[in-house]
Amino acid sequence: MRGQGETLFTLLLITAVTRTVTPEERQMSMSPSAVDDRFSGCQAEMREKVMGKGGLLEQELKSNVAFREAWRSVKCGKTVPGGRQEHTLAMQVYSHAGKRFLKDFDSAVESQGANSSVYSSSFPYKSLHFLLTEALRLLQPNQCRTVSHSSEHRYGARVGEQVRFGRFVSTTTGESHAAGTLFRITSCAGVKAARAVVNANRACSINETGLLIPPFEVFTVEDVKTHDNYTEITLNHTLFHSYHDCYLFPSSGDSVSSSMLVLLAASLCFCPCVLGHTL
Repeated sequence: MRGQGETLFTLLLITAVTRTVTPEERQMSMSPSAVDDRFSGCQAEMREKVMGKGGLLEQELKSNVAFREAWRSVKCGKTVPGGRQEHTLAMQVYSHAGKRFLKDFDSAVESQGANSSVYSSSFPYKSLHFLLTEALRLLQPNQCRTVSHSSEHRYGARVGEQVRFGRFVSTTTGESHAAGTLFRITSCAGVKAARAVVNANRACSINETGLLIPPFEVFTVEDVKTHDNYTEITLNHTLFHSYHDCYLFPSSGDSVSSSMLVLLAASLCFCPCVLGHTL
């Protein structure tokens, strides 16, 4: 009887503890499995592979109904300076797309960049990711800005650590609150996101909706505050970092890296004094 009583007490204790557990926090990190390619050294090749006849954009629009519907729903004749209409449409898709599509896209960007095999065979948004990344490069800001972003999820972070979102993040320049996490972000890579308003004459105007932050921007956690129903995390821009580059053109990434190593080795041979300086 004593053993049965102890077992019953244990079960009741486990039940009580289980009922008081709060939703699990998502710990912020450097998101090493994210699709964070900046296409350094292979922009022209990737542009052709995406937008060329029968390219990735055409293939992915055919195979992905949700992507195709989101792409067809935006109509705007304006173009990103120095870019093509596809860059503008990609920005509009990200601004207009429904929650289900964005959730799927964000999840894929966060998790399907661990290696070239996963990216090549599983990541279904290579064209949209590239177009957004290149649009951000073409629209590169000349100053840092402080914005906010709300998430329904509860995030955890440690002050002083470096973190990335590991996906594209829409922000607002105004106050934003959510029963989850409120991020206050100083970004030096985010560009003004826009929403196209199509009127009866099929013309479009552009309304700014905040900043779009890329997966490869690194932030330092400056402050973490816990409130009754949400966590407030302050992030400050630190640097840009990609773990992966030119997955579809490995020779391009390798040649760039090799060239940099050769130049660095040569500089160290001719001038050993640089060892004492920050490169």
